[in-house]
Amino acid sequence: MKKAVILLLLLTTLLTGCVQQNKGGENTGSNGGEPGGSTVATTGGTGAAYLDIECYSAKEYGTFLVGSKNDADALSLRLPSSWVLTKQGSSYVITNERGEIGKIFSGDAEDAALWEPACEKEHKVTSTASVDKIIEKRVNGSDYRHRFTFTYRSNNGDRTVTLTTNYAEANDYTQNQIYSGARTKQLRTDPKIGYISAASAKRSVLILGNSFIRTSKIGEILQEMCNKNGKNCIVTAESRGYANIGTYASDTSIVNGIKAKNYGAVFICGCYDSAEQPITDYGTLKAACDTAGVPLILFPAHNEHVDTINRVRNKYPDDLFLNWREEISNLISKKGIGKSSFCINDEHQHSTPLAGYVGAHMIYRAIFGEVPNKYQSSSYFDAASYYATLGDYVTDPSIVIDGKATVYCFD
Repeated sequence: MKKAVILLLLLTTLLTGCVQQNKGGENTGSNGGEPGGSTVATTGGTGAAYLDIECYSAKEYGTFLVGSKNDADALSLRLPSSWVLTKQGSSYVITNERGEIGKIFSGDAEDAALWEPACEKEHKVTSTASVDKIIEKRVNGSDYRHRFTFTYRSNNGDRTVTLTTNYAEANDYTQNQIYSGARTKQLRTDPKIGYISAASAKRSVLILGNSFIRTSKIGEILQEMCNKNGKNCIVTAESRGYANIGTYASDTSIVNGIKAKNYGAVFICGCYDSAEQPITDYGTLKAACDTAGVPLILFPAHNEHVDTINRVRNKYPDDLFLNWREEISNLISKKGIGKSSFCINDEHQHSTPLAGYVGAHMIYRAIFGEVPNKYQSSSYFDAASYYATLGDYVTDPSIVIDGKATVYCFD
């Protein structure tokens, strides 16, 4: 009987020792699915004493955007609404009604050397970011904190953001909001100036597509744009009715011409089929481009299927991509330019020469690393009218996606 009592007491101690204490809520030790709930904390490492610390429970949460001011993308974090971020040097101090409770750094935590791990690191990948979470103990001290390290990709490269907060300020529900809620938010489009680094692209370009290439006159406009800006680049545009990627992947003259290095860069439209064929066909053209040592750029027209585009990109995530389709859609929805300026009123809503000018502008700035100059007259469009319609996009081709967002910038 005495042994049974001792075992029961030992079991009770072990169980209660694994419950994260929660101020303002019961210590259920299980779900953590609602604000005020609590869960079994991560164990291991050198500092199990943190399990006895009572944690505050936030009731309301909001979205906080942090990032670099020159980036088109920011890191979106879900944090307690009561947290206040104040710039201090190169970082942000986090405060609430209890005073200073943490910091947000660009890069790794500046005070990392003062802390040591108190548990095993956890890693999670969200749709557009990755995050590491760990509990740390102050070296030669008794304080504990949470450290979250976020990594995401902006238009200017990979970014790292670190958030630290006192252990007691984040119960399991709050931790999960921070840990699982990280996303990348696009604030404006990336003009991708100088995006295509291959020197071969500056000498010749091949654009492959269907009737949208013909009606938009993108090939003719790009050639004229190069000529008027003093660029010695030969533009070839293939337009075939109802063509898709497979149309050109199965054309031996096209494939052999690419392999023979007749073109310095290949832009491919035609993501329409819902089966796996577009991925296979894209792979055929990619293999030809790889043989020639020239870049292949996915360049969807305005009526192409988003799902098919995404499937090709998921298969080849590191390949070059200029989204002509989305650029036109953003000019319509974000800049307020009428759809009729870009789309012909016919069965397929074919692209107009204004859409062609936008596509040519995209290709030019990606290849030559500069925005093309305006010119007084064109053989293919009314220059003055087009410049007036597009406004500042002609000289500053970045489209604001969310002009009301508040971003906590590190620089």
